Amino acid sequence: METLMKRDYQELMGLGREEGRYVCVGLDLNKATIAEKMNIGLPVAEPEDIYAFGKNILEETHSTALEFKPNYPFYASMGAPGIELLQRLISLSKEIDPYRPITVDAKVADIGNTNEQYAEFLFDQLGADAITVHLHHGHEAMAPFLKRSRKGIAVVVRTSNPGAQVNQDRLALVSEKEAKLWDVPRNVSSIRNFEIWTHQVVNDWNVNGNCSIVLGATNAEQLGAAARIASPFSVPLLIPGAGYQGGSVPEFMAELEKADHRLFSINSSRSIIFNPDPGKAVRSLATEISQGLWF
Repeated sequence: METLMKRDYQELMGLGREEGRYVCVGLDLNKATIAEKMNIGLPVAEPEDIYAFGKNILEETHSTALEFKPNYPFYASMGAPGIELLQRLISLSKEIDPYRPITVDAKVADIGNTNEQYAEFLFDQLGADAITVHLHHGHEAMAPFLKRSRKGIAVVVRTSNPGAQVNQDRLALVSEKEAKLWDVPRNVSSIRNFEIWTHQVVNDWNVNGNCSIVLGATNAEQLGAAARIASPFSVPLLIPGAGYQGGSVPEFMAELEKADHRLFSINSSRSIIFNPDPGKAVRSLATEISQGLWF
């Protein structure tokens, strides 16, 4: 526990960026896909098979990756053995490369009393360095996460799925007070929900400097809009959706350049972990990202 408490997510991410690392490897270890890839002759892989598969991914990709992001439901779907598996993989990752932080993609959200329990489980029991959260319960409810100043709190504002625009791109009125605080042009009375949420995080939530913004890579325009809001505050971006989901690296890198937003982590999962050569796949993505760098 003492070793875990000394880990600082933002410090580890900063060290990785200094080395030119920008790829987040998503550990979405689908038990059915792994059974197929490993030719084990069963509909789904057993936890020990998944552990071996995950171990190989960690060993093959850690020299290039900035961070790892296990997707919590893939483990929770296996019940108690899956939770134990996730704990073991997090511990193993820290043994293989202690400088690669772990973001558990749990997307949790509830009232404060319940979030205290989430924080204890995800940070203290699993050993996560960072987690993803939804923000709709408000700043007060998220306090149990935000007060963990050595941990990373990645707040989801715009997702990569096709139906995201229904609620996340919906226009909402901006009050006069908000417009002044957020430097919204005087002739603009409404902005999109994801922009409002981004303003809230960078202006109100990030008092401990441990917040980041989660934005899907599949819509470069939206990503660019949020990046322009977050950039002056140096709030990092976690960007899922590169690779299998179709996010175009040149397109979203161009938007990041327009915003001059330099603190980002590009997540790819299936196109790396289910590639016959995951090490080559992560290096290929890293090269594509580096080709779009402007700084």
